[in-house]
Amino acid sequence: FTYILTTLFSSLLISHWIGVLILFNLLLMMFLSAFRFLLIMYIIFSKDAKKYYELSEQEAAEKQKFETTIKRLNNFLNEQETRKATERSMQLAEKIKKKNQEKANDKKK
Repeated sequence: FTYILTTLFSSLLISHWIGVLILFNLLLMMFLSAFRFLLIMYIIFSKDAKKYYELSEQEAAEKQKFETTIKRLNNFLNEQETRKATERSMQLAEKIKKKNQEKANDKKK
């Protein structure tokens, strides 16, 4: 900002070589300031990109773990349902067997 204002009023400077020296110093400070800003932005963006990559990797690992847990849980529930169904069918078979034996005993009497 100072460089732009100084260039507007450069004709009012005392001497030509002093004006050039002042303008050159201001221009150098402007470029150094822009470079510093660029460097800071690069550091910030690189850190953010690194954090984003780490978080996405961590999220992918957690998602994989979650999916594995869900699959194991589904397998466990399927096994439990199969066991219960088997137990029910065994109980039903025993009841039918008892009823058939009772009917056979009643026929013998």
